[in-house]
Amino acid sequence: MSPDLSPVANHLWQSSLFAIAIAITCRLLKKNRAAVRGWLWTAASVKFLIPFSLLVSFGGYLSWSPPVVLLEAPVSAVVQISQPFESHVEVGNASGNSRDATVGETVGIAILTLWTVGFGFCVIAWSRRWWRIRSIIQSGTRIDLGLQLPTLSIDGGLEPGVFGVFRPILVLPNDITTKLTASQLATIVSHELCHVRRADNLRAATHMFVEALFWFHPLVWWMERQMIEELENACDEDVLRRGSDPETYAAAILRVCELYVASPLAAVTGATGSDLKKRIRAIMSADSPHRLGYLKMMLLASIAVVSIAMPFAIGAAQAAFEAATVKPSPPGTTRAAGGIGSRISPGGRFFANNNSLKDLIETAYELKGFQVIGGPKWMDPDMMTTTDRYIVEATAGKAATRSEVQQLLQTLLAERFKLKFHWESREFQIYELVAGKSGHRLGSDKGGTAQDATLSSGQGHIRAKKMSMSEFANGLSQFTGRMVVDKTGIAGRFDFNLDYTPEAFRTGSLTAADVPRVPGETPADPNGPSLFTALQDQLGLRLEATRGPLKVLVIDEAQRPESPH
Repeated sequence: MSPDLSPVANHLWQSSLFAIAIAITCRLLKKNRAAVRGWLWTAASVKFLIPFSLLVSFGGYLSWSPPVVLLEAPVSAVVQISQPFESHVEVGNASGNSRDATVGETVGIAILTLWTVGFGFCVIAWSRRWWRIRSIIQSGTRIDLGLQLPTLSIDGGLEPGVFGVFRPILVLPNDITTKLTASQLATIVSHELCHVRRADNLRAATHMFVEALFWFHPLVWWMERQMIEELENACDEDVLRRGSDPETYAAAILRVCELYVASPLAAVTGATGSDLKKRIRAIMSADSPHRLGYLKMMLLASIAVVSIAMPFAIGAAQAAFEAATVKPSPPGTTRAAGGIGSRISPGGRFFANNNSLKDLIETAYELKGFQVIGGPKWMDPDMMTTTDRYIVEATAGKAATRSEVQQLLQTLLAERFKLKFHWESREFQIYELVAGKSGHRLGSDKGGTAQDATLSSGQGHIRAKKMSMSEFANGLSQFTGRMVVDKTGIAGRFDFNLDYTPEAFRTGSLTAADVPRVPGETPADPNGPSLFTALQDQLGLRLEATRGPLKVLVIDEAQRPESPH
């Protein structure tokens, strides 16, 4: 089973777009306070830990039922742009599907192994540096500088800095009081206290975790440099704003750089990080950062709305039908007497009669029965009764496409049946639909489009109108119990009939009286040809067995509706 990497790819795409937007915004705010830019880079870092889909799911909890707001085209376009990598529920069309599945599984395992090695390398490397710094600090001596922050004097030549994320400690070299003047030391201490007030160690440690998770992504390493630069600039601005002399402060930083070694970890904030030449130039300049104007504040507000509010809005928009009822089928009614099926009307209405939960899932996600795996036994009851079958009537409240109604049905299943599931890719036995050696017997091309195609069936009868071979192959899947893939190479659309005897009739497990049939149609002939024989004799087509990967929906949890709605 090869892993589905499309959610990871979508998340990387979304987070990268967000980081690029932050980079552009910081560029526009380069003359404003560094603290603002620092928090923007922090937001870009945190976004790598929060998938877009998670915000959408949270938005779903804000929705209410039964009212619903359907997704309009612009919102759908946003969803497509933000999630360009999709998990398609289909079988690969290349020949040698078994070999392709094996290759895909091997590649997936190789990718996962490579990621694990990279993640482990980052964690081990940073852990070693952390313990090296910790061992130096543990040998330190507590000193009293009249600060609320615990302060240690240490050996080892490490620069002044703040160690610790949740319980920070100020560490100073034991000879710093003899190397710096009192006023210079005061500016360095003021700088470190600023890091504490702004929780810079926590922000840096969070991004280190992001780097470990996404070590393969160059953007996250570039973001670290931008973030550290702005965190240092923000503290420089704060020191100067509190009245420190620029020359004294610049001289103190240069002296520290000359005498001590910088911290090897971004999560241990010191006074000498970022581009030193650039920082000294900024400190010595008389220019103070500009205050945010109205337009720039609106820009920041817009970014917040787009990055947070829109996913919540999309989740809320995917709420539910305007009105929906889910009722158990009348007890004792046989499937043959009551009929079974579902219908999606062009106006946004959905009706299902005597449907099991599995039937509803197949409709909502456009799946065949063999693509729905697991779950409690009651969700796929015996076909001869209506036990645990339901009558569902729902309306979207406005014109809606089939796919939009299916999306609303997916939400209905999650709400009423507490349906939870995940996707997997598994290898199955499948059929390939191919042309016979003597050519097909489909007749002439009738033209038309997918909207014109219809496929109806009864007791051993299949009627196709303006049907393409790929559409016909997909439809055959419900009669064969396996996925059918079009390999005919036949173009065009055709009208044709196919008469055969279902396998259940041939074995005697069902009779014509057990299954409802279309009025006016003759019952299936128990002695008639099988589907395979009928395809070859009547249409000049054949089904060939092979194997291939197939996406399946695996049920994690499902519950009966608590009461009729």
